[in-house]
Amino acid sequence: MNTKNLICLFGILLISGCMIKQNTTGSLSFHTETMATDNLDILVDDLPVIQQGQNLYPLTANTRTPLTIKIGEDAQEISVTKLSSDTTIPLTVHYRDQAVNYTLHTLPKNFPEITLSQDSKIPSGQILFSVHGLSSYAIIYDTSGKVVYYRGNNKPQFSMFHLQRWTLPDGQTRYSVHEREELSDNKSFFNGSHLVLDDRFRPVDRVRILPTSTHPALLAEEHEFIMLDKDHYIVLGYNPYTVKAENGESIKVYSGIIQEQKDGRVIMDWDARNYPELLSGCIEKCPALNKQHNDFMHVNSIHIDPNDNNLIVSMASSYGIIKIHRKTGEILWHLGGKNDEFGLADYQRFFRQHDVQMTKEGDLIIFDNASTNLSPAEQDFYHKKNIEKPARILVLKLDEKNKKITSFKEIPLNFYAKYMGSAQQLPKGKWFVGCGSSTACTAKMIDESGAELFKINGIPNHQIFRAYYIPTDS
Repeated sequence: MNTKNLICLFGILLISGCMIKQNTTGSLSFHTETMATDNLDILVDDLPVIQQGQNLYPLTANTRTPLTIKIGEDAQEISVTKLSSDTTIPLTVHYRDQAVNYTLHTLPKNFPEITLSQDSKIPSGQILFSVHGLSSYAIIYDTSGKVVYYRGNNKPQFSMFHLQRWTLPDGQTRYSVHEREELSDNKSFFNGSHLVLDDRFRPVDRVRILPTSTHPALLAEEHEFIMLDKDHYIVLGYNPYTVKAENGESIKVYSGIIQEQKDGRVIMDWDARNYPELLSGCIEKCPALNKQHNDFMHVNSIHIDPNDNNLIVSMASSYGIIKIHRKTGEILWHLGGKNDEFGLADYQRFFRQHDVQMTKEGDLIIFDNASTNLSPAEQDFYHKKNIEKPARILVLKLDEKNKKITSFKEIPLNFYAKYMGSAQQLPKGKWFVGCGSSTACTAKMIDESGAELFKINGIPNHQIFRAYYIPTDS
C-alpha cells in the first residue's frame, strides 16, 4: 500500500480530499503475518517506535518530508504538518480476522517542554540544538516555537549530542549528530559516532576515528565534528596511554586525536601525546592532582581559521586555546592558561571557554564561561580563589606574529554557565547564544549590549551544548 495521507494542524486526517476524524475509519491500515503485539515490528523512518501498550512513540519525526511508517512488509508515507502532544496518527493492524488499533503519537512521551519569548522584529528562522538530561533529543525548532524535526534513541543520557547543519560545496544540505555508543570510564566525554543525514534526515554515513600506524580505530567523542564535503570530515577522539606520576605510579590519561579523513583515507592525524606542554599546562581534571582525572585537554571546539586554513582548538581543562598547523601539526601559538604567549591581563583571562572561532575579519570569538569550581590544589594558579562570574562573549584581535592582543571587547550575557555554551555572530550586531548549563535560558538572541531579542527559556532537567540559528531564507 503506497497511499499518501496528510495530518493537518488540528489532527484531522485528509484522504483523497475527504476530511475524516482520526478516531474513525481514517486509521492507517496495515496487514501482517503475525499478531505478536508485544514485539510487533513498527518503524518510523527506519527507527523502531517505543511501545507502551497500544500507544506508540516514535524516535524520530519531522514536518519537512513525508514519514515512512512500516509494519511488517506493509509501508505507507504520511506527511505531518504539526508535531505536538495532541497530534496523533491512528493505526490499525490486521491479521486474519483480528484487528488491533494503535495510536502513534507525533511527540515522544518524555519530550522536553520548551517555551519561548520573542521580539516581533525577530526574522523567521530555524534553531538547532540537542538537549540532554532526563531525555536526549536532537531538535530543530522554528522561531514560532514549532518542532520541525527531532531524533532520539533509547540509549543512556547524552545519547544524542551536537546537532549541526552543513552546506556542501555543491549546495546540498547535510546534518550531523553524535550518537553515544558505549559507557566510558571517563565521564567528561562520551564515545560513539557522528551520524550524517541528508536533507530528508535519512542516514547516509557514520563517522569514527580511522586506524593509523600509531593508534587503532577509535570511537569518536561528542564535542566536535566538521563536515567539509561528502566523505570529507574532521573528527575528534581520544586514545588512552599511561604517564608516570611524581611518586612513580602509572596513571592512565587520554590523548586528544584530531583526524582529518577523506574518502576513507587519513589526511591528517594530530596526537596531543606528542606535545607534553599540553599535559603540564593542565589546570582542571589533571592526573597530577588526582589520578581519576585524566582528561587533561578536554577539547570542546575545533574551528578552521578561514584566513590560513589552520585549526583553532579550545581546551577547557587548561583554560587555553591553541592554533595547530593543519599540515604539519605544529602548535603555532598558545593563548590563555599556563602556556599563554600573549600576556593576557587579568580582565582578559577566560575560564572553561567554549566555541572558539576566528572570523574572516580576524576576530577571535570566545564563549567565556567565566566560572570555575577548583579544588584547593587547583586554585594555586589563580591566586587561591574560585571564579564565579556571569558568562560573556569575548572578541579579540591578535597579532599572531608578535603574540600580542591588539583589541579586546566583551559582550555581557547575564547568566551563569559553568560549562558548555556557544556564540554565533549574526549580521547587524546581533548574536545567537547557546546558554550551555545555565538554567536561566536554553538559547537566546541578543544585541551588542546583551539585551534579549529572543529567548528559549530554560528546559527543566535538561542542558544543551551549542545552539545554532539559521535564517529561513538561507
